Amino acid sequence: EFYFNEKEFENSRTYFMALRDSLGDDIQKIRAQVYIADGYFESFQFNEALGAYLQILGMDPDKNDKYHALFQAAVCSYRLLRIDDGLEYLNQLIEDDLYYDSVGVLKLMVAEGYEYDDDLTLAEETYAEVAASAENKQHQAEAYYRLGLIYQYDYDDLKQAKEYYDKAVSARRGSEAGRQALQKSSDIGKLEKFAKSIDVDSATTQEEIDEMAFTQYLLAELYWLQLNKPDTAILEMQYLVDSFPTAYDAPRAMIALSQMYREHYEDDRAADSILRSMLTRYGRSDYVPEALDILGLRGTVADTGYPAVYFHKAEDFLFEEENYDSARYYYQYVVDSFPDSKLNLQARFNQIWIMEMYESPGDSSVIYAYQEFIDSFAGTPLAMEASRRVQYRPSAKARPQREIDEQGAEEQPTPSDTLATEEAVDTTGYVDPLAALYVGPDEQTLTEITSDPIQIEEPFEFPTQAYTMQDQAIYLYFQILVDFSGKVVDYLLKVRSPIEELNDRASETVASMTFDPLEVSQLVSRFELKPSSDGRGYWLVYKYLVEKPDFLR
Repeated sequence: EFYFNEKEFENSRTYFMALRDSLGDDIQKIRAQVYIADGYFESFQFNEALGAYLQILGMDPDKNDKYHALFQAAVCSYRLLRIDDGLEYLNQLIEDDLYYDSVGVLKLMVAEGYEYDDDLTLAEETYAEVAASAENKQHQAEAYYRLGLIYQYDYDDLKQAKEYYDKAVSARRGSEAGRQALQKSSDIGKLEKFAKSIDVDSATTQEEIDEMAFTQYLLAELYWLQLNKPDTAILEMQYLVDSFPTAYDAPRAMIALSQMYREHYEDDRAADSILRSMLTRYGRSDYVPEALDILGLRGTVADTGYPAVYFHKAEDFLFEEENYDSARYYYQYVVDSFPDSKLNLQARFNQIWIMEMYESPGDSSVIYAYQEFIDSFAGTPLAMEASRRVQYRPSAKARPQREIDEQGAEEQPTPSDTLATEEAVDTTGYVDPLAALYVGPDEQTLTEITSDPIQIEEPFEFPTQAYTMQDQAIYLYFQILVDFSGKVVDYLLKVRSPIEELNDRASETVASMTFDPLEVSQLVSRFELKPSSDGRGYWLVYKYLVEKPDFLR
């Protein structure tokens, strides 16, 4: 057994054969033979394994050993492409009343054998029989999932495949088959969203063109990665390149198209030709470095003229040479020369950041610059960062309205989204961007709960509106009111994303959470937290991570 567990099957076989042939009693001989057969199987010696499993049948095995021997003999036969023999071994088990409880899984194996034998009609009938009659929900889910695979990949009937996938999910959502079926059903469902007729005319704005092109890119990617239809994927990607030449993602599509040619057609010459064409047509694109890397042209004369070159020059001057004027020059060059680049907004932000961190003008010019940035690019992640950098801490005590009225309108504070209108603002300086998170609704000091919830009633579903989110993952910051049982009874979303649908879904999920009440109690005791003014519980800070699904990364 030691040698077997160490996967030294040949060494283990010497001792098991000694037990089987002379040293062991009847039970030990059978157990030794099972080990011998399993060792051959684990070593991929299926012919020897088959003979060893059949030998067990002549040793008067008990119910379990007989099942194991016949089932594994069927598997070995399938691996050896002796499908009829495998079906015969499985039918021996099906016809034996002792194995009534295993009929579902046995028939699934029979249907799999029919698939190996290219008899899809019998396979479909057998899977349908299991789906209709099996008492085990997991077997039902597996049968429906296999039917979905047949209709998707063999019959190319996505509508019927989705119906079977949905039935698999309904039968046993938590099973492996149910989870796989849910993913495939979701993939097929995306076709209805992505595969829409697209009409571009003179009234179509560039923003609309970019959005339509991105949707087309997702459609091609879906066919390539999820639906296993490479030819269709190539056609859809080519359609993007031909129909949306001005789109931001057009050069990205050409890179993807070249890789499709390289992998599917094994045509390196065509793939490289597409990349070179991309560099010629879109030499100022953000995607140029990726094409250069693939072609091995980094450091050559072709490695220039695109936004990242000048952006990185600015960073080098800033961080390596501490030459702030040159850094600002190259950031401004990106702003002026590459208005469509994703780096354009970052360059604008970095200009203000340099003024804040290194020039320290000593007046409100930094705050005004950030505010102008926020107004111009509202809803973007960098605008959120700018907003946090000019965020003021509310004073501990609200000023009387009468005092504000007497001082005149010009001296009244400007209300913010975290501050009631009548509250005073300490304008002596801004604090760390996240510091205000730790000041609760009742001006009490809060602490963060870092553990995962023990229950979530409304699982988070990534919204389609967030497919274009630039970051792979972002954090949303909440203040949550947790009662004695650990349940979230109220919340405030303090740091939001620019996508409202994502904010709403995350809020629904957080509102449905329950945390370990013992851990909440320990936090309250350790940090001497004060209860909420209404006595319903304690306010805590909770950082919620939102990640892009794998298929969007």
